Amino acid sequence: MTVGDPDEQLKLNDGKVDSQGRLWIGSLTPQTNPTVFEFVGAKGSLYLINKNKSYTTQVSGIKLSNGLTWNPEDTKFYYVDTMKLRVDKYDYDPNTGKLSNERTAFDLRENNIGGYADGMTMDNEGKLWIAIFGSGMVVRVDPVNGKLLSSIKFPTLQITSVCFGGSNYDELFVTTGNFKQFTEFDKEYSKEEICHPLNGSCFRVTNLGIKGMPSLSVKL
Repeated sequence: MTVGDPDEQLKLNDGKVDSQGRLWIGSLTPQTNPTVFEFVGAKGSLYLINKNKSYTTQVSGIKLSNGLTWNPEDTKFYYVDTMKLRVDKYDYDPNTGKLSNERTAFDLRENNIGGYADGMTMDNEGKLWIAIFGSGMVVRVDPVNGKLLSSIKFPTLQITSVCFGGSNYDELFVTTGNFKQFTEFDKEYSKEEICHPLNGSCFRVTNLGIKGMPSLSVKL
């Protein structure tokens, strides 16, 4: 199936399944230059794909659609448009998939975090875990008060996504990118830091004392 306008040359990015078995997936606007975060407008969207394979546009005007997740009570939806430098929060109706009352859950710069929010997940305590591309870290935040709780540093700057796994969902898996050049970071980091030999790795973090929630299967 096709979602969105194929003539816009959009790319699909992060996706996740909700409690009803529906697939949510977002698109990103074409970049003017693949080594910088510059985009041709804001043509991306967040889509909800229904069980009959129809889809609805839930959020539009997106530059770079990324992480998405729900709270344990299934009443709040959290979403990253990377270029906004924040995580947005919506009220959520699990039966219809309707989003309402958009507001900021976490602002990177207000919490002195450089880089960009990328992939995201939530633990069973209702706290967000956000991959920060360009800062080499994953942060745990409280989406109720918007405060940074803790962070985990990694040797590579290019942290792309995060999820819980393991038999008890108490291990954190962290993916990374392997961009050979990223002009945006040239002034702040050396070539060796940008092109770290562990770029492209998947890290496993244990002994967190925190559990995530199981992933769900799509029903199409």
